[in-house]
Amino acid sequence: MAKNKIFLNLLLEKKIIDEPELERLIELYQSDAFEILMYLVNNKIEDKHKLGRLWGDSIGLSYVDIKKASFNEDVIKKFPEGFARKNIVIPLYQMGKAITVIASKPQNSFMIDKLENILNTQISSLFCFEEDIEEAINYYYSGFKNEEKNKLKGNSNNINMTNEKKTDLVNSQTISEEHKQHLLNNTRQIMDGVKKGEIPSADNCHAVSNCITDEILPKVDLKYCIKQLRINDEYTYAHSINTAILASLMGKSLGFSTSVIKELTLGALLHDIGFMKIPKVILYKRDKLTSEELTLKNKHPVFGYEIIKKIGLHDKIAEIALNHHETLNGKGYPRGLKGDQISLNTQILAVVNIYDSLISDKLNKKAISHTEALNIMMLEAYKLFNFDILEKFINLAYKNDIATLKKSFKITLFGDLTNE
Repeated sequence: MAKNKIFLNLLLEKKIIDEPELERLIELYQSDAFEILMYLVNNKIEDKHKLGRLWGDSIGLSYVDIKKASFNEDVIKKFPEGFARKNIVIPLYQMGKAITVIASKPQNSFMIDKLENILNTQISSLFCFEEDIEEAINYYYSGFKNEEKNKLKGNSNNINMTNEKKTDLVNSQTISEEHKQHLLNNTRQIMDGVKKGEIPSADNCHAVSNCITDEILPKVDLKYCIKQLRINDEYTYAHSINTAILASLMGKSLGFSTSVIKELTLGALLHDIGFMKIPKVILYKRDKLTSEELTLKNKHPVFGYEIIKKIGLHDKIAEIALNHHETLNGKGYPRGLKGDQISLNTQILAVVNIYDSLISDKLNKKAISHTEALNIMMLEAYKLFNFDILEKFINLAYKNDIATLKKSFKITLFGDLTNE
């Protein structure tokens, strides 16, 4: 039974998709209408805001285009930042004692009740997509911190960005549609070729890498949240591109030379290419894999290494694919390497690979939030990652505001501290 039949019927009524496609998606996402919504958004099947309005109509709540909303900053200042980040919710305005909030899960009665207790007021909710709410949270709370810093310095001129400046900032730190399509088209060609038994063209591989290192990377301000520099598409292609972009950002932040950044970017792009040699019945199996199936799946780093060698790319690039599941504690695969046996580039990839995997929707796993992902990585860091690299990545992820993450990390460890 579908969890939101009204939304699914609206998709047919508005001719967003036809009935055979809806049946395919219902089977693929096990009748979870919200997962189907996010598939349609991520694959740009229809205008995002139109889909958002349809979802709002289906649950009886209004959808908000957050970039056009007029926020009451005084209300946001009263709202606990830790709660906002953990629950992906931000207040819009206050009328009397009631506060209206924008939430990615506005029907979460537990979250609403908890918020009413914290603020001692009535809460009503509107719907918006998670990534848009997180962008607003990052923008406003960072702005408040800048105001406080300026006050401490004796600067009485508050920094208030206009909507136009805000839009310029966001647009300058996201990937253009032209670059997205270039990256996706070439990556699909590489991956789909391997599925057909072909050896990918080195030129196609370099085309993707060069687009990232020559066109995208020079325009990136490393102080801006890396979460904006991701694309959403079919997981296989998007994950490869996202890890390549994140790896190149890490290379830039660590002061690597252009040639080393290009090697790192190519290695990240192709790290999972070996999955193209694994049967779909194993990759997309919903039930637990048998030991034989798991053994075959875990050979994808070796398959990737062999494919990259056949392409004729540098050994350092092939090595990244071979070792990207090795861990510092020696319990990774396929070779059980540990510590310094794992190259620095591979250690960088390990961090960005896990991060993007955690915050991405996959067939058998729902994405978790940006903050949750980083908290999990911090908890596991001593076993899996080079902590110096992880800390550098976290600073990038939080726009060099490590204090915000540390507060969230304490909430994860010790419970909700929003009443402080």
